[in-house]
Amino acid sequence: MKLLNTNAGIQKAKFANKVDHIEDIQEDIEYMEKISERYKIVEVAVMTEEEYNEFSTSMMADWDFLDGKGGTDSTTATEAHESKRMFEWTKEEMDEFRKGAYRECIGITTPQANEMIVVDPQGHNYARYSALVKG
Repeated sequence: MKLLNTNAGIQKAKFANKVDHIEDIQEDIEYMEKISERYKIVEVAVMTEEEYNEFSTSMMADWDFLDGKGGTDSTTATEAHESKRMFEWTKEEMDEFRKGAYRECIGITTPQANEMIVVDPQGHNYARYSALVKG
């Protein structure tokens, strides 16, 4: 596997919560009537077909390359947001942050793939939130 940094823009996708298999992503999204969320791919994991197949069928397993990554950032964050902890923000500061909020994600793919699993591990070492992006 090769990890690459990226400078991709913000996009939208529907994220499933704690699914173990790639086929469960769409099922979870439909069952839970998910809405599209903003995300940005900050790193891409380019895997071999074998690695990708293993990951896509055991997304809840421990994956070292996901550990400590993901989370939420915002295009509307200000200095006030940086200088305080989230629970110290005023309602106005929280609303301002939410306007530009997006998930920081890892894209998982292969050189031959026409799809990418987009993962926001939220600091964990497993695929806590995941989306499947075609194309």
